[in-house]
This record gives sequence, C-alpha cells and structure tokens, in this order.
Amino acid sequence: MSAQQIRNARTIDQVVRSLGFSGQAALVTLVAAVGESDLVNVDYGDTAGPDSRGLFQQRSSWGTEAQRMDPVYATQSFLLGPQHDGKAHGPGGTGLVAIPGWQSMTPAAAIHAVQINADPNHYTKFIPEARQIAARAGIDLTHAGSDLTSAGLAAVSSGGCTGITADAAAVGTGACPLDGVFAPGHKNPNTCNQALAFEQAQIDSGTHQWHRACLALVARAYGWHGSGEATARQAAQTIIDAGQMHTDTTDIPRGAILWWDGSAVGNSAGHVAIYAGGGLIYSSDAPANDGSVGRVPWDYPMSRWHQRLLGWSPPYFLHSA
Repeated sequence: MSAQQIRNARTIDQVVRSLGFSGQAALVTLVAAVGESDLVNVDYGDTAGPDSRGLFQQRSSWGTEAQRMDPVYATQSFLLGPQHDGKAHGPGGTGLVAIPGWQSMTPAAAIHAVQINADPNHYTKFIPEARQIAARAGIDLTHAGSDLTSAGLAAVSSGGCTGITADAAAVGTGACPLDGVFAPGHKNPNTCNQALAFEQAQIDSGTHQWHRACLALVARAYGWHGSGEATARQAAQTIIDAGQMHTDTTDIPRGAILWWDGSAVGNSAGHVAIYAGGGLIYSSDAPANDGSVGRVPWDYPMSRWHQRLLGWSPPYFLHSA
C-alpha cells in the first residue's frame, strides 16, 4: 500500500464529503478506482481504451486529459457524470448518483452501471482491498449523507462543482496574476504557486495542526510566520479599510484570498482560505472539522457553515511578520 494510494483515497473521500454524499458512495468510488487503476493516477490506457486516463480510466468523452488526470475532477465526474450535472445521459455518460437505486446495488453492480465494463462482476474482487486502503487512510465508510440524485443535485452543482477547469490539476503551476500585489513594505515571501504547493503538502502529510487556525494557515502558505491579526474577521476588516476587498466573484484570480463573516451563526472569528483555481479553495477544517486541510468548492463556507462571503483580496498582509 503506497503513499500515493493513501493520498488518492483521501482525495476521493474529501470530494464525496464535499458533495454531501455518504460513506457508501465513498466505498463504491474507492472500489472503482482500485479496480480501474489500483488507486494510481496513471497517464495511459489499455488495448480496450487507449485514450483512458486517470484514477477511473475515463475515456476522452469524460473531459480533457488534464481534467481526467486531476483526481478531484475525475472523482466528481464519476459521481456526477461527465457533465457534472448529476443527470442520466445514457450508458457511458452517467455518474453514480444518477443510477436509479445505486444505494441498494452491490458496489460492483453500481460501478458497472457507470463504467460499463465488459465483465459486470469485475469490481467485486477489489472490495476487500478498497476497504483496507480506507482503513489505513482513516476514512469512515459508514458516515451519513444525502446521496442526492438528478433534480436534487441542483443545489450541490451550483456550489462550484461545475465548470472545473484544467488549472485545478496542476497544484504548483499556473498563472498567478496577483503575485505583484501586496501590502506596502510587505512583499510576500512566497508566490501563489508556492502557497498552493504548501497547502497541498498539508493534505499530503495528513497533518491535523490547523484546527481553527485558518488565518495562520493562509499566512504560512504565503511565507509569513504570522498574519499579525487576531482573527480572520479582523484581518478582513484591514483588507476592507485598505480598499483591497473585491465582491465580484465571476472571475476570482488564482491565489486570491477569500474572506467570510460568520457572526450571524455565532462565529465572530470568520474564515479565510486561498483560491486554488477551477472553482476550488484550500481550506482548514474542511471537509473534516479536525484541523486537516481540504480542497473543496469555493463556496463551502457558505453552503455548509452558512457564513457570509465578504469577498476576495490579493495576498495583502499589512501586519504580517
């Protein structure tokens, strides 16, 4: 059992949880990935499907090669279908949650309905290995979830799960339009690519050191020892006072800092996270409230925690050290 398998298993579980689905959905998805690629993100296909790629060996009709090679995007596709809408589009074009009665099927039957393997029982033999990997990765396969289907997925799909672009696949590379924007006298030690790589490293390491430390995490990602602010909400006010808060979310730049106000739900400290591109953020305590870091849809603090979005800003640390 390799570190890559553990990392990919945790990514699958994070995506399942971020969409609100159950441990059963996580099990089925893990079994599929083990059966298709042994939970290794392979960049080649086979004789039956030379264009197959990624954890789920998805064909070219399921997205670009970069999308199919992105474990987050590929997992969303397996669950929601290649159009990420949770609707049935015929054999070979339908995600798990649009398969009628998938919850009562065996994992092998449910996977076959999505993957259309030549042998409908092909995936049965991979169930024990998937369970073993889940146990090693600390994944709870019994947790509850909504397991929405078809029309019920509209609210989930509007939460940033559609429109994922290829830049989400490459954590440490991509355009960083805000790298030249910083607080006077406080040029950030790290670029946005370095900041995002730091966040991904927290996921890969499995650390749980960031519980209720979202602002510290963001500051550290950009190379600072600390933000110099007591809470994320206080730091957001500094951003507002400096005229650096933007409220138009139609085109959030990669590497931007997103800010939320939780005072209406009893969280006066607020929340902050870094935008990774492709509709995703790196956030502490999401989706598990245990100090770990996750890569989740950008509106997760709104849809799950009911915090109000204040806007986004460049990495502007006026009081950092």
